[in-house]
Amino acid sequence: MQQEEEKEKNAEEAAEAAPRSRRRGRPASLHTKEMVLHIRCTTEQRDTFARMSGSVWFRSFLDTLQAGFDRDVNSSSGEED
Repeated sequence: MQQEEEKEKNAEEAAEAAPRSRRRGRPASLHTKEMVLHIRCTTEQRDTFARMSGSVWFRSFLDTLQAGFDRDVNSSSGEED
């Protein structure tokens, strides 16, 4: 009985001492749909993009544009907001 308890204790200690498996690669995105866009721009344009908070600003900008397009489509079809 004592040997079995020692084996269990040793197994638990070994499990704690073993390195935890780590997920490799980029962490999962918080966004449900993700697509990578590659664009060509000048160094000055890249710097401006970075000053505008990069992808956070860009997503917000696109959402604003989409809302405007949706509003225009609804108003041209005779629907009211």
